[in-house]
Amino acid sequence: MKNKVLNFINKNKILQYGDSVILGVSGGADSICMLYLLKDISSEMNLTLYVVHINHHIRGKQAQHDADYVKDVCRKLNVDFKQIDADVPLMVKQTGMTEEEAGRQARYKAFFERAIEVKIKEKNKTK
Repeated sequence: MKNKVLNFINKNKILQYGDSVILGVSGGADSICMLYLLKDISSEMNLTLYVVHINHHIRGKQAQHDADYVKDVCRKLNVDFKQIDADVPLMVKQTGMTEEEAGRQARYKAFFERAIEVKIKEKNKTK
C-alpha cells in the first residue's frame, strides 16, 4: 500500500520533497489511515506533517472522544496536532446555513488559519 501511495504521489506531483502538509483528521478510519500512510512516507519525502482536528460541537461527548483519540495518535506518531473548535450549531442559528454548509465553512476557515500559522512557524524556523 505504501508503495502504491508513494508512486501515485510522485506520478501526479501531489507533493514535493520537503513539503509541509496539513492534514484534516476526523478520527474515522479513512483519515487515520491517511495519517499513518503519510507518516510512513514522510521520512522518504522529508515531509513535515501538521494535523488539524475540528470539533464541530454537534455530537457532544463523542466529538471530544474523537478529538482525544486523534491527539493521542499524533502524540504516538510525533506529529504536530491542533484542535480547532467551531460552534456549528451557533453558526446555523446565526446565519441560516444548513449544518453541512456551516461545517464546511468552519473547516475552510480552520485550514486557512492553520496554513498561515504553519507558514509563520516555518519562516521563523529558518531565521
